[in-house]
Amino acid sequence: LKEADLFCPNSVRINFTIYHLFSLPVARKQIYRRKIGLLIGMLVSAYMLAEAVFGLIAWRVLAKQQVRIDWLTTLYEELGILAVMLVFGLLAATFGLWVGHIFASALATFVFVCSLPFAYDGLINLAAGLTKLKYEQVDVLGQLPSWKPGGLLTTWVICGVIGGGLYLLNRWAFEHLSLENSGDFFRFPQWRGAVLGFSIIYLIVAICCSQFGNGVLGLLTDNYHAHMPLSTGIIMALVVAYLTWSLGRWFLYRPDRFRDAWTVKKLA
Repeated sequence: LKEADLFCPNSVRINFTIYHLFSLPVARKQIYRRKIGLLIGMLVSAYMLAEAVFGLIAWRVLAKQQVRIDWLTTLYEELGILAVMLVFGLLAATFGLWVGHIFASALATFVFVCSLPFAYDGLINLAAGLTKLKYEQVDVLGQLPSWKPGGLLTTWVICGVIGGGLYLLNRWAFEHLSLENSGDFFRFPQWRGAVLGFSIIYLIVAICCSQFGNGVLGLLTDNYHAHMPLSTGIIMALVVAYLTWSLGRWFLYRPDRFRDAWTVKKLA
């Protein structure tokens, strides 16, 4: 345990699973490849099983109603969705590796992955408003014909570039970071300010600039708008910024000082 103390000053926080893996006569990159292989295999298997069950039900139900299904087009669309799901899986693995705490990783992954479609919608709305163009003109990815071979190929190329970059980044991290210290709440304390600032901007775009925020506003006021009014959007952005700033300070800086995180007190 003397070598372990070099990585983890508190023996209670030692991740025994990591130590067991690293004590085996295999390279870290082999462990990483096996973990990613299991992740991808699980996602692909679960998705194929779900689609097979759905396809069987759809075939039995729709065949009785004499509804014709274009199975080739459906296959193209499902393969495009599978590519996006694999990228989401690698995003989850990225959070799990770099954050350094299982609860923080799970929460960050849940928030990010669930809000990503709304963040994209908000970004397109923001870009359309700044450039005075229509939503459809700015939404390049949304115009990809995923039901055609060309659109499917483009989707897989984009997802392949993103997924490949995440894979290589995480492989480097798995080989070079002190993963034995994975009991830390946040692996890189010096990056907390940057993470908090990014989270504030990201959630403002995802909530206040997307149809999600507009829908929430409609539920609260029982008055639905095609686009969120500017004054209301500014107020909602301030509320989101304050909530994210407060929760982020508590989450990243001082988990033991929940009340102080909601004030302007400096958290040492």
